[in-house]
Amino acid sequence: MRGRLLPPSSRSFHELFAEVLWLHDDVRALRRETAALREEIASLRRGSFERLDAHDTHSKMMLWPVLARDGETDAEVKLRFFQGLPQAQGDFRLLQLGCGQLLFEFDELCASVGVEYMLMYGSLLGAIRHQGFIPWDDDLDVCMKREDIAALMAKIADDDRYQITELFDWYAHCRQIRFKYSDSDNPCFIDLFIMDYASNVSDFSFARLLEIRQEMIREMDESESLRYWREEERYLDASSEEAAVVDEVFRRYEKRLIDEGLYVSAENAVGLNWGIDNCYFDGNGNLSYSFKELYPLARVPFEGRMLLAPADADGVLRHSYGDYLELPDDIHSHFHHVPREMLSNEAVRSAIRSSLSGSPIV
Repeated sequence: MRGRLLPPSSRSFHELFAEVLWLHDDVRALRRETAALREEIASLRRGSFERLDAHDTHSKMMLWPVLARDGETDAEVKLRFFQGLPQAQGDFRLLQLGCGQLLFEFDELCASVGVEYMLMYGSLLGAIRHQGFIPWDDDLDVCMKREDIAALMAKIADDDRYQITELFDWYAHCRQIRFKYSDSDNPCFIDLFIMDYASNVSDFSFARLLEIRQEMIREMDESESLRYWREEERYLDASSEEAAVVDEVFRRYEKRLIDEGLYVSAENAVGLNWGIDNCYFDGNGNLSYSFKELYPLARVPFEGRMLLAPADADGVLRHSYGDYLELPDDIHSHFHHVPREMLSNEAVRSAIRSSLSGSPIV
């Protein structure tokens, strides 16, 4: 016969109830103490950040006047400071020189094909602020109109020296397009960012682009048909059969932008937008640019050569970074696109040196 639970006595029940009340009061007290501690920690953090910000501001206020020469403007002082910073050294500088050589050849190739590019973001910042690579940077950022990228890809489809790789990157939900040497030992590359014709370059219009891109990202993260991309092949070759499903999603949302009138033909455009394929969903400000900001393209110095850049490079940089002549905060935290251990491989160093053979930048 199974045992049965007997009802508690009145005394034991009230003793247990009193224990529960005591525990309840104790938990409430602990919760109050925890909330107070959290607020105190948050207050300390706010105070620490405020003190750090104040210290940073005070340091900058003292730095620039000390460096200034007679008659120099603030901008001139800051530019002279940045251009006087020492270059990268050793294997890291070898990588930069190899990337620079690739960029010089890319410039000549684009001219021969009849397409345009423009230095953007970190590369434009390096050109204007350092007249070359930012000393702690190792990649190249170039923007091109969508049809110009397609024309360049067609031109070098059977080229022995160059290749353009196209991957779908799940981590960034983007179409990653890179111009490289065909030599697989050479890690140098140029990121090619797609630009599309925009009917409007206002903050409101760009915010709508980001909303539609966020919808696309949610679909990519939830779609059963894209599980393979999410869970198994985070970097998916765009020429593979599986990639066709990803490409269809990009094209469908691109059509939405066209249907809403955000993307238009060249004849009806007032500027260029980042393509939905690689636009930051939480990017810094508005990544739309008027034709007046961009054209006619100018030439700016980069590692001893004059390369293509937006007409109003200063305005475009302020558009993207704010005051880009302030001291940067990513000197030690900047992401390395080429792993440092790769540069310790002699085959890699040899491939880079081979691309530099006869180059005027060595």
